[in-house]
Amino acid sequence: MLEREIENLLEQILRNCGWIVDVGVKNRQVYRQQPRSIDEINKLKVNGIQTFPDFILYEDENIAVPIAVIEAKRVEYKNLEKAKEQGLNYAKALGARFLFLYNANRFIAYYVPTEEVLLIDNEEVNGMLPLAQLRLFNGRKLELNSKVDIKSKTDLINVFKVANDKLREAGINAGIARFTEFSNLLFLKLLSELNEERHYNIAKPFLWDSYRNLDGEMLLEYINGTVIPGLNNLFDSSETQPLFSALKIRNTIKLKEIVQKLDTLNLKQIDTDIKGDAFEYFIQKYNQTNNDLGEYFTPRHIVRFLNDIIKPTFGDKIYDPFCGTGGMLIIAFERIYQTLEESGLLDDTNLLALREKNNLGRRSFGDCQNS
Repeated sequence: MLEREIENLLEQILRNCGWIVDVGVKNRQVYRQQPRSIDEINKLKVNGIQTFPDFILYEDENIAVPIAVIEAKRVEYKNLEKAKEQGLNYAKALGARFLFLYNANRFIAYYVPTEEVLLIDNEEVNGMLPLAQLRLFNGRKLELNSKVDIKSKTDLINVFKVANDKLREAGINAGIARFTEFSNLLFLKLLSELNEERHYNIAKPFLWDSYRNLDGEMLLEYINGTVIPGLNNLFDSSETQPLFSALKIRNTIKLKEIVQKLDTLNLKQIDTDIKGDAFEYFIQKYNQTNNDLGEYFTPRHIVRFLNDIIKPTFGDKIYDPFCGTGGMLIIAFERIYQTLEESGLLDDTNLLALREKNNLGRRSFGDCQNS
């Protein structure tokens, strides 16, 4: 798709958002390739070279300063962030508060004064916004609802996909490396949510709320230096196979963005099957282009079929010598748990035995990884 075609597509998106696009129409708000005034044209001249952003958006004809600038790129332009500096230069020269980058597949929106991504309810803006909504921003964040409403597997997968993209943009290219980073952060969040309900007795300094608002190097240092060692010690994990490994990500901006994305979720209230299905879909999907995750993933219908054949029961010793993500063990655990519950035998004693004496934990499996 040519850049001109991208711009035509973008014009239609702007129309759908209520922006006045057509030339000659009263109160026109969208100017393509050139601003409204001679003064603005001069502001975009650098060292005698005249350049223009692809689109300039105005609130109305009585407000001289534009509210936003849009830079459009071809579909082949994979890393939109490379266009950030160019777009910010245009926006700053014109005094625009917002910058949008677009390549037909993705939008990235920035708050120009701080050069940070634009957020609505702690979620990154991933589409064009109408003028009325842009006007509501007082800084880079707009609060409409406090949490993301996850109603389906697709909703949760979309959150996972954003995290995966952020890790890729941070330079973590191997699929298993991104998956490990993502898993660590996801389960740091989930453990904190379940702390009281499951009686984990996690001290406050190790809980999500104690560090989710930290920024930059402080966030990375706190997670690696305080949270992960503290949780590994609490759950008595070994040094050779710790429950949590130190984060490898070094781009602290991307780390913060992932933490903010996960912070919008209430994982405890999401149906267990949604979490499991989305998580396995995440592994399977990204194995298609990064052939380093397949060894960790067995499709769920096969796992259930094997459990139906074996029919594990309470008291059995269960061993998976090729354990990757732990799917075999999890389904076996769920099967026995459900049987005990349906027979009225799921008391504290049997639950403790199920957790510790059926050999479902990592230490019982010498060949097991990431269980």
